[in-house]
Amino acid sequence: MSLETSNLQEKVLQLVHKTGQSVFVTGKAGTGKTTLLKKIMDTTIKNTAVVAPTGIAALNAGGVTIHSFFQIAPATYIPDPQFYPQQNSYQKIESLYSLNKVFSLSAAKKDVIRNLELLIIDEVSMLRADLLDAINFVLQKIRRNRQAFGGVQVLFIGDLFQLPPVVKNEEWEILQRYYPGMFFFQAKCLVNHMPVYIELKTIYRQSDALFIKILNNLRNNTFVADDKKILESYIKPDFQLLDNPGYIFLTTHNYKADNINQTALSQIKGKDYFFKAEIEGEFPDKIFPMEEVLTLRKGAQVMFTKNDISGEKKYFNGKIGKITTLSENEIVVTCEGDNHPITVDKYEWFHKKYEVNENTKDVEEKVLGSFVHYPLKLAWAITVHKSQGLTFDKAVIDVADVFQPGQAYVALSRLRSLGGLVLKSDFELPPLSISSDIKTFSDLEPQEDQLGMFIRQGSKTYLLHYLLKTFDFSEGTAIWKKYVSENGHEPANSPAGKYIPQIREALLVWEKTSLVAVQFSNWLKQYFSVEQDKTLLKEKINGAFHHFFALLDPMEENLLTWMTEISFIKRSKTLFNELAEIEDIVLTQILRMHKAIYLTDMWVNDSEPDKNRMEDDFFKTYRSKKLEKVRQKVKESRLDVDS
Repeated sequence: MSLETSNLQEKVLQLVHKTGQSVFVTGKAGTGKTTLLKKIMDTTIKNTAVVAPTGIAALNAGGVTIHSFFQIAPATYIPDPQFYPQQNSYQKIESLYSLNKVFSLSAAKKDVIRNLELLIIDEVSMLRADLLDAINFVLQKIRRNRQAFGGVQVLFIGDLFQLPPVVKNEEWEILQRYYPGMFFFQAKCLVNHMPVYIELKTIYRQSDALFIKILNNLRNNTFVADDKKILESYIKPDFQLLDNPGYIFLTTHNYKADNINQTALSQIKGKDYFFKAEIEGEFPDKIFPMEEVLTLRKGAQVMFTKNDISGEKKYFNGKIGKITTLSENEIVVTCEGDNHPITVDKYEWFHKKYEVNENTKDVEEKVLGSFVHYPLKLAWAITVHKSQGLTFDKAVIDVADVFQPGQAYVALSRLRSLGGLVLKSDFELPPLSISSDIKTFSDLEPQEDQLGMFIRQGSKTYLLHYLLKTFDFSEGTAIWKKYVSENGHEPANSPAGKYIPQIREALLVWEKTSLVAVQFSNWLKQYFSVEQDKTLLKEKINGAFHHFFALLDPMEENLLTWMTEISFIKRSKTLFNELAEIEDIVLTQILRMHKAIYLTDMWVNDSEPDKNRMEDDFFKTYRSKKLEKVRQKVKESRLDVDS
């Protein structure tokens, strides 16, 4: 029994929002994977980061590359802690041993990873198993958590029948000793922690039943003689691209696409206009979403490279048209079948990183740089690789020199219908030799009633784990004691020694609070072990928040006061950072307890997450208001001393 895509999307949202279960979302081209990713990002209340294997894929997904987020260098990763790293002229080999020896992250990046709750990996078809094992290692190490991915929920998104992981022969000679294959689901970290497999079924790009059947057969390696015969009826070896406006040529190599585009442009008489991107801040050229300088002529065939964000849906990513008006300050494109020409506005792409908001402990995006340009490119030709995610009404496809399994499927699936297809030559498609591995993985797809069970059980387990972590004060106890141990013998008139009596007193309060929290955690375990009245839990969590907040709130204020006072003392950065580490623990405890009220309420009422309701005034302003109060108090006391 299969699920309709709309229902499946809701199931995915519930799994992501309400459970800690990792999920793999797949689907044929045009089933709405990108739309679902955007919806998740718009609605999730979890601290989330989006990563992808390549710079362009990361930019399109609104995230960052895997390598930049985890600070993992491109290499072959051996999942063996005893394997000593090697390096030669043609490949770099790392292992868990070498990662453990040399791996390091800045304090800011560690902070992001420790506060991370949801990791989304897009275009996962290109993610290698060894790299996923390296990601798992980094998350476990930084978070000091031996659970899979250090306890972070992972959402994998991609179509395994499209572009596969790239593995060189010399790399595979080594990796085959450890892996049966290189797809992400063959990573060792997933052996006992497979994600819930969900395939979106409804295809939005195509409605032609015959075309959909051919694409499915091609994708599933069941392409037969009848399918080939139908496609062969679209072979037109003498088809002239330049005599047929609106068609785009899909080829396998960049140089071929570039040559076709430049040749076609040179045959148009007229003046060249040059449009240069406006680049601000940090935006590496290797992730430019398009050419820095766009060369156009009136009459050129162009393609939009983004969807219309105005809400008017005048164009979409892949829509082809002709430049009918062109000046230094204006580009107007006319598309076949449209009633009105389109005046093209510039679009802004962002290069970003993730950081933790010190006041709310939210993982937030920080823009490092921007790239502003007209979202257009010459559209007589494009490579199959760069066509991923695009939709065409008309295309000329040359699959004669397809060199990767899945490329023919990617190329053909860009089209809305067979009516817009032209094939340049006869073809023999390479077999999808890896499909048996994918088939075995896809057999894990659950039925509808199983998904419902996953959500019900998963939401209960997720809430219990969240509450137990929230009321676990042990990590804070260790940090408080470490500070007292390292600074307890400092002279009373030294900056560190001055605060030791207050710190010792606060530590006693913390330890007593911790004992009460242990008792409450035991009650939580007992409550969740049997079916009980949900309203009772709601009352208990609200009561616990008010009880513990009354003890932690003055602690937070004192720590902010001491940190503010220390900030005026020269050469006291180390002391400030030590107290900041304790303050971070106290603040996190308070904010988690506040969030626990909302999560409990959501579970009790079986409601959907609401960012605005969860991130209320307390959550957003608690620390900033208290810090403002403390700074004013310290300022006044300093003025009294000076006077």
